[in-house]
Amino acid sequence: MICIHRFGFGVRITLCINCNNKGKFVVSMESTPHSPKSEVQSLFEADQKDRSEPNFEDSDDLADHDAERLIRVKELIQEGSLITPDDFYAASMILHHSGSVEDILQAHRLAQHAMQSGLEKAKWLTAATMDRHLMMNGEKYQKYGTQYRKNQETGKYVLYPVDPETSDEERVKLNLPALSEIKREWDDN
Repeated sequence: MICIHRFGFGVRITLCINCNNKGKFVVSMESTPHSPKSEVQSLFEADQKDRSEPNFEDSDDLADHDAERLIRVKELIQEGSLITPDDFYAASMILHHSGSVEDILQAHRLAQHAMQSGLEKAKWLTAATMDRHLMMNGEKYQKYGTQYRKNQETGKYVLYPVDPETSDEERVKLNLPALSEIKREWDDN
């Protein structure tokens, strides 16, 4: 028996081809609705839970958990298991926590897809993945002002330099505050 599984439009379709006892091929097809909470969304929830713990960045387990989630999300992407805008958003967020420039670029593409599919919360992630990609590539500026880095001398986090050419109108389109507000928030911390 050969079975092929495909996901699309919120439905899982299974096509099975089998040879019966008379030497004839029998084809069967089954479709089942995609579960409301997919595996990638469960991985996303675990990712966010890990990051809600106090001093999460100092946790020895965080890197291990991130690596495990990253491997599984890449498998789910390869399997074609991302269906809903929320699935694309969840996968993007997990890839966004990777240390790989290629993963961050893929995270950006997934966030854009979720945003273009109408998922409002994906606007921020689209900006954040762009900024992280620029920062990880060693660019002088990030575009929107979503990323920070740790000052090695003081141990405090500081806003990564922001491109002065990016307008507040561009930020507003992605549900971000004005640059002056972003800087004020960082000054207060």
